[in-house]
Amino acid sequence: MDFEAHTPPGIRTGEWEEDITIASGGSWGYTTALHAKSVNQVVGLLVDAVSKNGTLLLNISPKSDGTIPQDQQDTLLGLGKWLETNGEAIYDTHAWIQFEEPGDQHIHFTVKGEDLYAIVMQKGSLPNVLISSLAKEKGIQGKVKSVTMLGSNRRLRFKQDASGLEVSHLDEVPSDRPFALRITGLKMNPSTYTPSGDPQP
Repeated sequence: MDFEAHTPPGIRTGEWEEDITIASGGSWGYTTALHAKSVNQVVGLLVDAVSKNGTLLLNISPKSDGTIPQDQQDTLLGLGKWLETNGEAIYDTHAWIQFEEPGDQHIHFTVKGEDLYAIVMQKGSLPNVLISSLAKEKGIQGKVKSVTMLGSNRRLRFKQDASGLEVSHLDEVPSDRPFALRITGLKMNPSTYTPSGDPQP
């Protein structure tokens, strides 16, 4: 199943892919007016697709002599740097029971094994993150044992109550940089991947 230049509205079972272009104006080939999407824009599209069980195919637009314009290189290198730190929350993952946390921080979820990843797209100026989807009365099985930020070995301080899972000590994280939290101790749902790409019944 293939979606061109748009992401489906929710989690899909089976195998699917989204095709996007690196050009901010929608062109699939090189034009003199082409400007590349920012790193954060491409990360956002990637995270949205993966959190819904999909994969992302990114088209680039080289010039006629085969060279890749500098702004496209900058976006690709920035995406690679982000994945060096946060790829654990992307590669070999599958969707959780919901793909996104309601609210302004645009938190997306992925699962690998028994680890839940919360990818925070917009932390803002707050020193903490509240994940209301992990409130105790939501019926999530298990108990949160640890929360760490990918790229750091330091365990973060957290508390889980009726309002959700609140993670603190995030003051040093830039407000405009997407980052991923690894949450352990909860019972995770299995993957819905099917080799044929057909949805599971």
